[in-house]
Amino acid sequence: MKALDVDENSLRRPRSKASLISRIVFNFVHPLCLVIPSVLITTACWCKGLTHMYTWHVLLTGLGFHLLMAAGVSMLYGGNSFARQSPRSTRKTIHWILQSVGSGCVLIGTVLQYINREKKLKSHFGSLHSIVGLLAVIFVFLSLANGVAALFGWKLRRFLRPSLCKLTHHATGTASFAMGMYAIMLAYEKHIFKEIFPLEARIGFVIITVLAGVISLFGVWKNIYHFLYETFAGCTSTEYILDDVE
Repeated sequence: MKALDVDENSLRRPRSKASLISRIVFNFVHPLCLVIPSVLITTACWCKGLTHMYTWHVLLTGLGFHLLMAAGVSMLYGGNSFARQSPRSTRKTIHWILQSVGSGCVLIGTVLQYINREKKLKSHFGSLHSIVGLLAVIFVFLSLANGVAALFGWKLRRFLRPSLCKLTHHATGTASFAMGMYAIMLAYEKHIFKEIFPLEARIGFVIITVLAGVISLFGVWKNIYHFLYETFAGCTSTEYILDDVE
């Protein structure tokens, strides 16, 4: 019996260690990766002055992607304590609210920058940042449309397979979020950040942004993996495909 107890304890240790690491990552590291850059983006915009359309473009798109959308995406996976203690319906509601508000901020910020460049007679989409940002906005539109279809997927199951709606929503949402975060990383080399933060600090911002994106998308990748596994395994039931991973 003692030997059996020892073996059971040895099997439990890795799981407990992994659980501890998971709690640290989702309850401490991830929130910091969202809040710190958001504060720095707000600080840069405040120093630049909130009377410029360009400043509002940076503020709205930065907070829309880096704070609201990142938090909304991470709600799909019950990694942090709040998500683990909340029912799936609550997590879904918080997800679509944060995504909707974040998408609205991104779209408004993009329109303001377009108007700003039109007034100054400047060309559009002449840099990698602007091209990536445009692609992100396009996928934001697609993600919103797919999100509505996924939200009412069971009511539309006569016309669309619910699991396919969810998969498409995850794919377009992941693309828009990843491109948006990449556009933010490129924006750290813009003059609004160069005037305030040194090169070393901006490199740190890029690293934090990468961490925020990877951690936020952890649950999405897990859901896509489960969907593909169930599909290729010949699963005929779609009840649990792409459900939230606990």
